[in-house]
Amino acid sequence: MLTKIGWISGILIATLIILSGLDIYLVYPILFLILGSLISRLNPKNKDNTGRNAIQVVANAGVAGILAIIHFLNPSSLLPVALVISFSIALADTFSSEIGKKYGGTPYSICSLRPTKNGLSGGISVIGTLGGLLGSLLISSSYYLLQHDLQNTIVVLTFGFLGMIVDSIIGCTLQAKYKEGILIRETGNKTDLINGYHFIGNNATNFLSILITVMSYLILSSTNN
Repeated sequence: MLTKIGWISGILIATLIILSGLDIYLVYPILFLILGSLISRLNPKNKDNTGRNAIQVVANAGVAGILAIIHFLNPSSLLPVALVISFSIALADTFSSEIGKKYGGTPYSICSLRPTKNGLSGGISVIGTLGGLLGSLLISSSYYLLQHDLQNTIVVLTFGFLGMIVDSIIGCTLQAKYKEGILIRETGNKTDLINGYHFIGNNATNFLSILITVMSYLILSSTNN
């Protein structure tokens, strides 16, 4: 599931969650790790079997660590829900990507709605989108089982799904794409860059989509309160 340094990063984030007093919320990163690793087996040829490294852990769980620190310093009823939303987004994106690659057929760019390469960031399909909804539903359902809070369960489901859409938009507009001959790749030399920014890769896209969506939830909720 994780490399050695990935485990260290994961344990550090888990420690922050525990110290913040949200130890019961450790169930969500654990669910993400287990379910995300299982769904990734749909496409074993596209995966590095060594597991998620530290950068990938921070990309998916780093926002949760930040929220834990803020909650430790200044507790708020909004922050625990925001933490769950962050993992709802992460699992929705993972499910969408893996299920879309396996069963989605030809994906379409979320920006241009034109066919794009399978597995390329910013591409969406009906099956992949439904897969992402399933990922968010799994996290939100577990939240309801633990908290029995229907209103925030719907919030977790909704923002988890929206975060997946934000991820696709960032993947389409800001994430780096490179042309090598007739192929378009997500890694390459700066001189071959044809779209996005050289310093924004898949991990940065994941982190930004979670951060932007969680911040949107916090701003909207603070305004309504």
